[in-house]
Amino acid sequence: MPAGKNASYRYRLIDLALRNKGRRWVFEDLLQHLCDKLEEEFDVNLNGNKSNALSLRQLAEDIHVMRKDPPQGYSAPIVRKDGFIYYEDPDFSINDNPLNDTDTETLKEVLRLIKPFQSLPHLRELEIILGKVRGSLSQNTGDQIIELEHNPNARGLFHIERLYSSIKECKEILLQYQPFTHITSIEFIFYPFLIKEYNNRWFLLGWLPVECKYRVLGLDRIMSFEETGYYYSDSGLKKELIELEKNIIGVSITEGHAPIEIQFWVSASQVPYILSRPLHASQKLIDTQSEGGVFSLQLVPNFELEQIILMFGERMKVLSPSDLADRIQTRIRLAMGLYES
Repeated sequence: MPAGKNASYRYRLIDLALRNKGRRWVFEDLLQHLCDKLEEEFDVNLNGNKSNALSLRQLAEDIHVMRKDPPQGYSAPIVRKDGFIYYEDPDFSINDNPLNDTDTETLKEVLRLIKPFQSLPHLRELEIILGKVRGSLSQNTGDQIIELEHNPNARGLFHIERLYSSIKECKEILLQYQPFTHITSIEFIFYPFLIKEYNNRWFLLGWLPVECKYRVLGLDRIMSFEETGYYYSDSGLKKELIELEKNIIGVSITEGHAPIEIQFWVSASQVPYILSRPLHASQKLIDTQSEGGVFSLQLVPNFELEQIILMFGERMKVLSPSDLADRIQTRIRLAMGLYES
């Protein structure tokens, strides 16, 4: 463990030592204290390896850096006098050091980036923590440089925090849900397993016990829900759902179907795009030609896969299986009919 890689940790060890009002440190004792703490923390013998040992020179350099003004240092009032080393202000701590302008701007940019996802529990907590660090950080000043794709009008995001808690604690919920095909909402018991975003929409995946099958629900169609007070035992159901999710694109789950090999051709102009942004983790390049390339996927075909294939238009063709190729051909023919009429 090279000493230079743990500078931040050493600074805090030095800070803790110098804040100890019941101890007076000479330089060599402080060095030994740091070596002992580093050895205890990282389980290495610093003194037994000269290349890794924390030297008097390194300690002097650390103190020099701590004395520097931000952003390089902490403006630490460290004094060496009469053989002792101590804080001139005994109440000083680097933990109380305010953020510099660079830190503040960095945090502001982080907040801008996470703002589209502020409904996620952990990110909302992070935003609160960052605000406490520097009082109040304005998120509306400065030029925006990075923009993440998101849907600012997405409905149902306010459900996420409560659903997160229900999933974490394995709590059964009673849902009021209105599918697009229904005029009014329907009510049913549901075991929530997973919250997932796909194509700028948010979904709740779980188990419908009355039908003994998995269901995918749009958060925007959830009218309301309440915990029933009962806890569910997934008995491996959630683990199975996660495995099913690995074998599809999107969220449309098809139970009872094993992944199959799908081969497709793409035009030469699209080969670099497909290589840099694979359609699925199982994607492989199996052949290259002057007019394009042939790829394979190992997954369960579903609606989202068909959407992606159709999105590429004339630049992609399904080679196998034949039933998937037939479905794509039928959909293209129907689309052409809309224009011909």
